[in-house]
Amino acid sequence: MLRWIAMLFAAAAVCAQTGAPATAEGWLEQGKRQFAAKQLDEATQSFEQVLQLDPRNSEARVGLADVSLQRWLKARDAEERLRFYFQARNLLVGVLEQEPDNKKALRGIARLSYLGRSSAPGQDKDAWLDEARRWNLRLVEVDPQEPSGHFALGVLAWTKCVSPDGNSRGKAGMTGAEDGPIPDATVRSEYREACRPTVEEGTAQLEQAVALRPDEATYLRYLAQLLRMRADYADTPEAARPDLELARQMEAKAQKAVSSQPSAVSHSGSADR
Repeated sequence: MLRWIAMLFAAAAVCAQTGAPATAEGWLEQGKRQFAAKQLDEATQSFEQVLQLDPRNSEARVGLADVSLQRWLKARDAEERLRFYFQARNLLVGVLEQEPDNKKALRGIARLSYLGRSSAPGQDKDAWLDEARRWNLRLVEVDPQEPSGHFALGVLAWTKCVSPDGNSRGKAGMTGAEDGPIPDATVRSEYREACRPTVEEGTAQLEQAVALRPDEATYLRYLAQLLRMRADYADTPEAARPDLELARQMEAKAQKAVSSQPSAVSHSGSADR
């Protein structure tokens, strides 16, 4: 114990001489600034200093996971990517074992799972999407007022069913801009069986996201897309009409939101038709 106290005093003396932070909170804030400035090596050192002073600090562990995630995204070597992926995942899982309701860790591991569908080791793409869905469901359970969780669940539904929808439309000879429903009854039924639960859940989640952030253009656009997907498996044009009308309203609102915020950063992922 005395040795540990002596080490803390020595560290404090060094900090006083060098101008470095003297507390865990100071190192944490410095690490956040360095990460925001994309100084990943420096941020890693700062977050590790936090854990030297406060081994159970969850924010520092999430910070280190964010660093590993950025390195994973940038790495080209397969072995290196594997190492950074599991570094990030293990850190986030460790935080959630300690704090099951930690929203930053839930958002981080949900994002990691979503991105992993295309480049992380093992499993098929749907398995990664399903894992991301489970983490985001946990996030909205912890905080139902968290719009990003509802939005992510909508994006996951869109991601899972955009190809089946497009393929079904192509089989039925539909053009990209043509409104649903899919005219071929067999193709329409197969698409509905494959995607209806996913599209319904995604639509409901995006409706909640839009209720929380009614002027967020990206939320509105994805909701419009899922409404159009739902119209594609409707049995008749009359049954599809309410979803198509609402989709057009969402698209108009999204355009208005973008026009009123010319400096807003657009989000990729949706494919308007």
